[in-house]
Amino acid sequence: MSSENRSHFSASALVRKLDEISRYYAFLLAKTADTKGWAKDE
Repeated sequence: MSSENRSHFSASALVRKLDEISRYYAFLLAKTADTKGWAKDE
């Protein structure tokens, strides 16, 4: 039982970390696009 709980926790922790990373990359991409003027196409 305890190992199952641990794997569930690590899975949710991984999801949280992935969400953090994807949000960071989205911010980075938006910043880069803004700097290079790509955002002005819209």
